[in-house]
This record gives sequence, C-alpha cells and structure tokens, in this order.
Amino acid sequence: MEKIEILNAGEIIDRKTYEGWVEGIPTGMYADRSSYGNAPLLAIVLDNRLPCKFRARPYSHRTQIRTESSELEEPLKLLFRWDSDDENENLGIAASFVDQSIKEKTTIRIQGYYKEGIFLGSFLKIENIGFEFPGYLFPYETRDEN
Repeated sequence: MEKIEILNAGEIIDRKTYEGWVEGIPTGMYADRSSYGNAPLLAIVLDNRLPCKFRARPYSHRTQIRTESSELEEPLKLLFRWDSDDENENLGIAASFVDQSIKEKTTIRIQGYYKEGIFLGSFLKIENIGFEFPGYLFPYETRDEN
C-alpha cells in the first residue's frame, strides 16, 4: 500500500504547485457565511505562513413544481423553500473547531491543492472529525480553465 504524503506549511510554500495533504497548527482564522457572492468562506493560516481557503456553494432557494395531484383542475403550485444545506452549516461548525484548535495549539490536516500562494482546501480534519467542501469556484474563476 502506498504511503500518503503529508507536508508541512514550509514544504508547500517552497513548491510552485502541490496537491495532497498539509498538516500544521492554525494560527489565524476568518469565517464569513454571507459575503463573497453569498458563498460562505473559511480562511485559515497554518503555522503563521500558509493561507488556506475553503469555500462552500452559494446560498440559494430552490423551486419545485408540485406534481402529486392528478387533478387537472387544480392549478400548478410552485413551492419556494429554503433547503437546509449541510455544506454551508458545516462551514460554521468547522470554524468553531478551528477556533478551538487555535486556542489549544493542536494540529489539523487539510487536503487540497496549492496554487498562486494559497492552499485551496476540500477536506479539513480536526482531531477525529472531518469536514468536506467542494471548493466552489465562481464562473469567472473557471473561465481560463475552459
């Protein structure tokens, strides 16, 4: 079985790009669940040197057409509802665990990729708890990739 490589902040900063795991002690954090195009953001600094960023899907309401009724006379009803989004809620919970880790100076692990000076996280592991985020990118951020 192949061993998983886990680097520290200094080892990643020395590379141009990297995809995999980083481990370190968080020394700073910023969490915002409503700015940045309504896409929740969690930013962490590891070992006073490596900025890491997690971003969840933007909040949105979903529209659904009710089709349970077979009666043609009943007009179609549109239901507007806010669906609970575990990913967005988990970002707030993850922020509280990161805050605790900062206070206790405990190590965390982040899986993702490093590019242009920022480690873009998709999975955060604190002690025995894990949080997964898709690394949402806005359309203008993916324009050059197509």
